[in-house]
Amino acid sequence: MSGPLHLHLGIHKTASTFLQRRFFPALGGVQYVSARGPLRPWLHAILRDDDLDFDPRASRRALDAAFDTEPGHAAPRLVSDEQLYGSPYDGGATRTRTLDRLAQVAPDAHVHVVFRRQPDQLRSLYLQYVKTGGGASVEEFLTHRGWPLHVTPGYFRYAEYVEALQARFTSSRVHVYLFEDLRADAEGWLRTWCGALGVPEDGWPRDILAARDNPGIAPRVVPWLRAANRVARSGKQPFQAVPLVAHRAARWLAEAASARLRDKGQVIDDARALAFLTHVRPSNQRLAALTGRDVAALGYPAES
Repeated sequence: MSGPLHLHLGIHKTASTFLQRRFFPALGGVQYVSARGPLRPWLHAILRDDDLDFDPRASRRALDAAFDTEPGHAAPRLVSDEQLYGSPYDGGATRTRTLDRLAQVAPDAHVHVVFRRQPDQLRSLYLQYVKTGGGASVEEFLTHRGWPLHVTPGYFRYAEYVEALQARFTSSRVHVYLFEDLRADAEGWLRTWCGALGVPEDGWPRDILAARDNPGIAPRVVPWLRAANRVARSGKQPFQAVPLVAHRAARWLAEAASARLRDKGQVIDDARALAFLTHVRPSNQRLAALTGRDVAALGYPAES
């Protein structure tokens, strides 16, 4: 008998790398398989297969085959990848298709999603965009509508996404976490994960809390890194003439300089962020009702 299946769907910039590198592999009593390792073909099929080619039964077989299915091994099975939430740089255009596919493949799954207050999420996504090769200015990032950049407020409407999850997986199997709780009480936040996964709350090493993965860049390095990104090849701009090594060097320098800067600054000020995120206010009211949390007190934009 196989253990219950759990899918962590992200979202981006909500400690996913920490969970995938530090917490999930070290968590006692859980079978964790990386979606960027043995399950990469499975992830690619979920995200990229043509609708005419996608085969839910083959996808489920591939998913099950990645885990230990010996008789009596009934530990919870866990897969994690923030791409399953959808890309922030195409407006989350394929999110519902991905959810439909996951529901076809694993209707029995528990699904887990982490949210972060939208102004901070927006700023962090822009810095990540530049760090990974993007060359757009803040204004271009917020207003460009089309390939290869299409950031929309709809990506940040969390309540509607929770409702979409509940419609496919039932409310009892949808688990919502807030990034702000991690910041306030990391141990308590991870114990909440343990409870949802059905494993002992203390079955993980405390030294992982000192780890720092996927470091960000400071706003002050953005202008010159953007300039480098406009000529160097990267994941965001794969067809530039200057080889990928130039982007990697510029990124390394940006991370090193950012670690030394005390005044981090703010890449998108509150007024600009809130003007862009106007339409998330009613969504956050619904999120409060869905989660039973006063998200406005945590800084989530709410109706005045």
